Amino acid sequence: ELASTKDGLASTKDELASTKDGLASTKDELASTKDELASTKAELASARGEIASSKGELAITKDELASTKDRIASLENLMQQWIDNSTSRGHSDGLMVAVRWFLHLSSMAAMTTSGNQVCPVIIKMPGVDKCKQDEVQWYSCPFYTHNEGYKMCLRVDAGGLNIGKGTSLSLYLYLMKGPHDDKLSWPLRGKF
Repeated sequence: ELASTKDGLASTKDELASTKDGLASTKDELASTKDELASTKAELASARGEIASSKGELAITKDELASTKDRIASLENLMQQWIDNSTSRGHSDGLMVAVRWFLHLSSMAAMTTSGNQVCPVIIKMPGVDKCKQDEVQWYSCPFYTHNEGYKMCLRVDAGGLNIGKGTSLSLYLYLMKGPHDDKLSWPLRGKF
């Protein structure tokens, strides 16, 4: 019986050693899983940070878009007032057509791109009275209809031309040779 108990204890000792090895292996697996969880947690925190940053950028973009839309609406209202005032003063239809076309350009473009002026642009003409008195033509700085679009400028005859001479302001839209002409559709089509 002692031999049998001794054999039972030896067998139990072997089972305990095997269980100990199994526990050690499980402990290693748990440590590896813990490391993987820590890595996943760090990746998740990074992703949350990127999402928060993207949300902030999106909010800024939405605000800029709303501001741009408000600015375009304001410019359109001012131009419409100018058209209405021109009509009531008997200015030529040519001016109104040019202004309406300019409004059309402003509704289809961004504010600025790569330092080039892109519609809508505000063009200030200095010395209108002097240009009118000296009968001098004035040309604006070039601008583009849209990013990589048609290059244009305005020509103004402050004293008017032809049937509008002395009573109207003549405004002409000039199409210019531009760096993107080979990518654009020709002839230029639009409402003039």
